[in-house]
Amino acid sequence: MAKIVFVNPSINFKRSFGRLAPFMEPAPCIGLARLATLMKQAGHKVYGVDAYCERLTTSEASEIISTHNPDIVGISCLTASAPWVKDLIHKLKDLRLSARIVLGSLHASLFAEEFILSDGVDVVVHGEGEETFCELVPKLLSDSKLDDVRGISFKSNGSMIKTEERPLIADLDRLPYPDWGIFNYKNYGLLPFVTMGKPALMIEGSRGCPYSCSFCALGWLGGKYRMRSIPSIVDEFEYSINNFGAKQIAFADAMFPLTQKQGLEFCAEIIKRRLEKKCIWVTETRVDIITRPLVKAMREAGCRRILFGIESGAQAVLNGIGKKIDLGKTIEVIKICQEEKLQTCGFFILGLPGEDRPATEETISFALKLPLDLAKFNIAIPYPGSPMYREALENGRLLHRNWEDYSCYGSDPNQLPWLPEGRQAKELISKQKTATRRFYLRPGMILKHIFIIRTIGLKFMLLGGWILISEGILGLFQNSSLKIKTALLKSKNL
Repeated sequence: MAKIVFVNPSINFKRSFGRLAPFMEPAPCIGLARLATLMKQAGHKVYGVDAYCERLTTSEASEIISTHNPDIVGISCLTASAPWVKDLIHKLKDLRLSARIVLGSLHASLFAEEFILSDGVDVVVHGEGEETFCELVPKLLSDSKLDDVRGISFKSNGSMIKTEERPLIADLDRLPYPDWGIFNYKNYGLLPFVTMGKPALMIEGSRGCPYSCSFCALGWLGGKYRMRSIPSIVDEFEYSINNFGAKQIAFADAMFPLTQKQGLEFCAEIIKRRLEKKCIWVTETRVDIITRPLVKAMREAGCRRILFGIESGAQAVLNGIGKKIDLGKTIEVIKICQEEKLQTCGFFILGLPGEDRPATEETISFALKLPLDLAKFNIAIPYPGSPMYREALENGRLLHRNWEDYSCYGSDPNQLPWLPEGRQAKELISKQKTATRRFYLRPGMILKHIFIIRTIGLKFMLLGGWILISEGILGLFQNSSLKIKTALLKSKNL
């Protein structure tokens, strides 16, 4: 029996999230929780350290890990958390633990050579980790050769060895349910525009994405869409309620449902088991999937909010990034949801490739025209693994690779790692703030959130309102100051 510690890394909250850091609630880490179940089934002792949830420093996390004296430390590594992960690895090495360090997730896979040769990571798991990790652990415990384990990278004779790629898991129903008990799951929420009840847990009803939007890194893992059976998904829904008291379920899928048929079958099964009376749910999907019958069924089955990646209000920009959505369909679907009393949140991205200033204004105007309940305005970031990142790298357009700054929340113009041609960082950040203020500081929207929606919470509502108002006042002062300076300069030149 081995002792295994799974680590959900933290992040530099101030650097990555700026003024929005207080809003960043801990979210469920479904991949590690599922690996925990598999390792327990294999007879191992499993511990979890959720450094993001607890906002631990690398020193605090390494000390906690060392108290378990683990044989293996498994760490999930996404882009913005990479510097934190690197520092944690070095601190674990300083403690001279005998544990083998295994990294997984997208960023670790993309930069495996750096982690292995420079940072001393023992193994990087590529792609889907469940089958690979189950095969890898016995090899590590017995110090056996790793060459025949598919889907990993490791160091051998001073060089990195990458083994044969492991096929994607075809039958997702075979995967076990996550063991949320290794983490402090009762503290889990999502984000203010997603959280509607706690504890909020996640379900993965499918994997892959059949679409190829240039800003998205999901395609790196393979575009083949695989779906679990509806009974299996609803079984896990029920398991999350009965075993962990889930009050809200959020789907971790790129989109769920993918078709009306899939959505209607899921809703019918939820209602058949009367689970809609015990737990609400939210999901993200595409507007070209949604129909009025599906919206009615989702509302009846306990869905309370749909998230839509609308991205842009300029059709030419949408076409250029491969987002095959018609803006007319977006208007139609958001109105259907409003009429059927199903809340909507729209995600928008400012500064996408090919977006000029008029197109940015089109996006903001389009967002204000839609009867959305919530909206989130991001700034385009070329995330590693996306076509956008690859093109920026090949064309010499990346401004830096400070991974903590690869966040769409940052408010420092110097942090942006990429800019579309002809655009400036200060301008885009200003437009992001302006769009958010114009959307939320409308009288009707304020009243809606106070008296109807009421899911953001008073603390976040007051904090968010203060940020929006104070930035608006600051913007006015800055504009006035600029006008005064310009006038003075002109008078000196006369």
